[in-house]
Amino acid sequence: MLERMSEMVRFFKWLRMIGMVCFLICFGFENKTVSATSWVDLDPEEIEKRAEAVVLGTYDFSKNPKGHESVFEGYPFYVKSVYKGSTEEVIIVGIDGFDVGWAKEFQENDGTFLLFLERLDKAAFLTPVGGPNGMIQVVDDQVVPKEPFFDAILQRDAKDPEQGYDHFTPWQDYLWLVFITGMLIILLSFLVKKRAR
Repeated sequence: MLERMSEMVRFFKWLRMIGMVCFLICFGFENKTVSATSWVDLDPEEIEKRAEAVVLGTYDFSKNPKGHESVFEGYPFYVKSVYKGSTEEVIIVGIDGFDVGWAKEFQENDGTFLLFLERLDKAAFLTPVGGPNGMIQVVDDQVVPKEPFFDAILQRDAKDPEQGYDHFTPWQDYLWLVFITGMLIILLSFLVKKRAR
């Protein structure tokens, strides 16, 4: 009886230690960097030239960000119109974490964004050219503040986005699966060793 209790105590010590290690692994990989950004103002022509895609639509800030790359957080973006390139109707688009607050407030007041998007080497999703340079505010189909270059883009013939959804999923979303699998393997190996005695 005493031997069985000491065996259970050892088992729970191992289980506790494994749980702590898994906890540290799960939360230790998360990006803890702090960034401050200062964006260089770009000419409208330079913004359009660098853009891989130009779209009109809104961010969905009700969802959690789908990954973090540098200063950017990836959010679903609902595309209404495409002016350059081609995209699906819902894509993951980066936004500087410091811009989320004002962008959310702007959209709550019936604003939309004309986004000039590029793919950066360090980002797994499209990001606005030059951060806020590539995020043009639009209210009632008019650029705010007035900018003739961007107004002219809005007057172009737009095409509809393609049917579908950009299924970007960062590897961190599957970390819980690794944790559970590891716990099951350890538990099974402990039970196999116990049965072998």
